[in-house]
Amino acid sequence: APGGVDFCEEHPDQGADVIVGGTRNVLEAAAPHRARVVLFSSDYIFDGAAGPYGEEATPRPISAYGRAKLAAESLVQAYPHGHLIVRTTAVFSWTPGNMNFAMQVHERLRSGRPLPAANDQWCNPTLAEYLADACLRLTLSPDCGTFNIVGRDRMPRSELAAALARVMALDPALIQAVPTSELHQKARRPLQGGLRTDKLL
Repeated sequence: APGGVDFCEEHPDQGADVIVGGTRNVLEAAAPHRARVVLFSSDYIFDGAAGPYGEEATPRPISAYGRAKLAAESLVQAYPHGHLIVRTTAVFSWTPGNMNFAMQVHERLRSGRPLPAANDQWCNPTLAEYLADACLRLTLSPDCGTFNIVGRDRMPRSELAAALARVMALDPALIQAVPTSELHQKARRPLQGGLRTDKLL
């Protein structure tokens, strides 16, 4: 997908057009109505050296995707009519046809194929329905600014994959816990990632 992490790394201009250009279009449409704008961002704006990160941590993106998300945040922060920047990570849901992490696990394991998953990429698994509910509550409040909305638990992606397999009654032994270096992903990932939710609480 044009907004995907590895796609952006290979096509940074096109990725920026979608993420930054799309944000600019929304802001231009919202401004005449003085509407508050909500932007979804990511822990990929950080380098993963010292996570989990609070809202005030200094961004240091290490991928084209992270740089585009940070640029979009900067546009929204300069918008004069109020904004919410919602940072999240590892969003999953039961959505057949979608390629969120849960559905990747389901597709691979139900056919009996193993799935390599990073044992050194830490994240907060975030159920999409929880994220939506928390965002709705924020938008109904007068709050503005940056908020982290993630699940409470923090774990390596390999543990998330195994947990998802068990919930789906699939074989967690098919999850192959490997270091990121063995996945040959095109974009660098923040390893000690994840977000703190002190502000939301």
